[in-house]
Amino acid sequence: MLLWVWWSIMIEFRGRCKSKKKRIYSMLETNGEMNTSEILQDYNSRYKRGCTMNELASILGRTKHFIQVGFIEEYVRGDGVRLPARVRLAVWSVQND
Repeated sequence: MLLWVWWSIMIEFRGRCKSKKKRIYSMLETNGEMNTSEILQDYNSRYKRGCTMNELASILGRTKHFIQVGFIEEYVRGDGVRLPARVRLAVWSVQND
């Protein structure tokens, strides 16, 4: 386990939001595959300075260390005013080099 923590520290992230990228990387490394909303909830519950969904999506999509594994489709039941809706969430993992 100590080797994995050491490896995650050695990965060098570039650009803006370096600390957020490192934290998300360590979360995905310990928990395995997670969808976008799980990552956002876990990140915002752990750290004082949270992250928005837009910021998280751009970090996950633009960083080469994260890979999109698939999708989860959920159908939300509509109430009297709104119609039922389909929610599609991306599933993310750490890319092994």
